[in-house]
Amino acid sequence: MKNQSLKEFYIMGCKVFQFMDEDGSYFESRNQLYYDYLLLTPFLPKGDIHYVDIGARNGDSIRELVPSKDRIKSIVCFEPNPEEFKKLEIVSKKNGLESSLNQFAISKESGTLDFVWDEKERNGGLKNEISLSQTWDSEKKFKCLCWEDFSDDLKMKLSKANFIKVDTEGSDIEALMQLNEIIKNNHPTIMTEWFPNTEEKIKEFCNEFSYSVVDPETRKAPTKWCHNLILIPVK
Repeated sequence: MKNQSLKEFYIMGCKVFQFMDEDGSYFESRNQLYYDYLLLTPFLPKGDIHYVDIGARNGDSIRELVPSKDRIKSIVCFEPNPEEFKKLEIVSKKNGLESSLNQFAISKESGTLDFVWDEKERNGGLKNEISLSQTWDSEKKFKCLCWEDFSDDLKMKLSKANFIKVDTEGSDIEALMQLNEIIKNNHPTIMTEWFPNTEEKIKEFCNEFSYSVVDPETRKAPTKWCHNLILIPVK
């Protein structure tokens, strides 16, 4: 696992704190900080933002919200890995982002479940047929909860969600389905990962909840594989 340290950056003139690999390759090779900001920002709600981050890791998604801080009304994050969760807490506090931080994954069943993990990239997902189609170097066990076992307070915090970012290495749709009540009521914009072999699940989800699909880099319907997808409610 690469060593990480907390560094100070600027996005659109706003000071941002984020953990980065000590060799600096994550940002230097892809200008990742601005790439992520430009990828996400055009699709955020124009008014108040009620943001949900499923698979929040070390806060490398919520950092993009700093320039829009004045419009953020709530942030709810889910991250089951204790090591990443500690960094998430620090990033949230250092960036002045008042957030509801939840140290568990969203799953269709509650319990301590098996995860596959990539130690170098510090990410992973529930161990299942889809995730096992890829290569991982370790396995872990993390706490998971289904919607029925969420506290009433957490359900209330989620009730106004109008943007959901989800990145769970193969279980995005399963996680979203646990929030189906929120999705039906609010029709939030969703940023999801196009993980290998999840095309049919994404298509079925979009058909059921009436979403169109956009490649955030071209802002058009994808004509080939792309890492991220924006799901936009069809009105």
